Amino acid sequence: MEIYDRLISTPTQLYSHHFEKFEEFVRDNLPKDILSAEEFLVLRMEYLKNQKASAPTSDDASAEGEQNKKSADSSSTNDDAKTENDAKKEEEEASAIRDKIIELRRVKHKANEEEVSRRWNFEEGIKRPYFHVKPLERTQLKNWRDYLDFEVENGSHERVVILYERCLIACALYEDLWLRYAKYMEAFGEDGPRSVYDRACSIHLPQKPNIHLARASYEEKSGNFSKAIEALNFLEKMFPTYLPAKFRRLGLVRRTGKREDVEALFKKYIDAATSPSIASLYAIKLARYRFKVCGDIEGSKRILNTAIENDKDNPKLYLQLVDICYQTTPVDEEAVVTAFDAALEGDSNLDTKLLLAQRKVEFLEDLGCDIVRLQEAYNDLSKLTRTGFENRKRVLEDRSDDSVKDKRLRMELNGVAAVTAVTAAGTAAQADPSSYNYSWAGYAQNYNYQTAWNMYGQQYYPQQ
Repeated sequence: MEIYDRLISTPTQLYSHHFEKFEEFVRDNLPKDILSAEEFLVLRMEYLKNQKASAPTSDDASAEGEQNKKSADSSSTNDDAKTENDAKKEEEEASAIRDKIIELRRVKHKANEEEVSRRWNFEEGIKRPYFHVKPLERTQLKNWRDYLDFEVENGSHERVVILYERCLIACALYEDLWLRYAKYMEAFGEDGPRSVYDRACSIHLPQKPNIHLARASYEEKSGNFSKAIEALNFLEKMFPTYLPAKFRRLGLVRRTGKREDVEALFKKYIDAATSPSIASLYAIKLARYRFKVCGDIEGSKRILNTAIENDKDNPKLYLQLVDICYQTTPVDEEAVVTAFDAALEGDSNLDTKLLLAQRKVEFLEDLGCDIVRLQEAYNDLSKLTRTGFENRKRVLEDRSDDSVKDKRLRMELNGVAAVTAVTAAGTAAQADPSSYNYSWAGYAQNYNYQTAWNMYGQQYYPQQ
């Protein structure tokens, strides 16, 4: 009975068929065999109470007793009749209890029917409930997401879990649905999300980086730093050049408060960098960490100067050096100007030099103490601006010249095509004179001048 109770309360496609089977089960078995002892006693007491309420009055009972006494005296087969009467009463009792069982479960069936009707459109939209490597259609994915949103908002936790498990059979290769499932399970303890992440990262999505990053974040949030580092290590081995994993690991180690480990990890990444630009990126982050967290201004400058020696054309290094010098208190004007000059003397492109020159002028206007140096900065900015204007003008002129040449070439091609067409037409006419089809024979008849003048004479000049 407990299985049927769960079945008729679960929204499924065959909910009506399940209730019919339940009714057959109840009618084919005795109530005491399918119900628990407590429920059977409650229903039997209710039945006996109803029977007692509908029993005959005392006068009718005394009359019936006298009649039974007379019949007992007159018949010797009273025991057999009593046995038959008891069997009939037991059958009536069992039938009444069966009807009560079905009546009580019918309430659950009606509630389940309403839940099925609310979910029917979503279920009809599921065209592929099984797994396949072929991508799902957008309508299918949207139906699953809408169905999950509906169930989370209106259903119970058990139903939500069942629906997520059904969804991830067909959508096992979609990272966002695994992330949604893990985030939902976070509200119900640590074991649920960890189980979701384990299945996703080790079985279904080992090549997807975002799920590994989410797993590391969850483990760190739960205070399990060792598992978070383990997840990031796995991601680094899987994708050696994936920078977000390295940055996340640097942040994780930094949040533990172990400065020696942070700097050791930075140096490891700088030494293993595949290009000078990547090494410069790590150097900028390390210099920022030294300056903001450790308060080591000179150390951060040394890191940036070393990086500049290896990557002289990287403007980000110069800008970071300027930023560090700019944020010191009191401001070291000489150090800031020296950093600007070193950046402007490099082999950066013109746009970068214009940006640096503008920032240099702004710095000297706001915090500089030497008007001569400010004037020189203005002059340098003017020269760079003039050079940039001339370069842009030259580019526009080259483009206009190219467009004029293209236009002239198109005109020449069109002219040759027109001359060719006319020549071909003239040649065809000379080859076949009849093609002109000149005919003067019908003009006089068509215009009929003589007839018109006679008509005028007859109309305006009557004969005498």
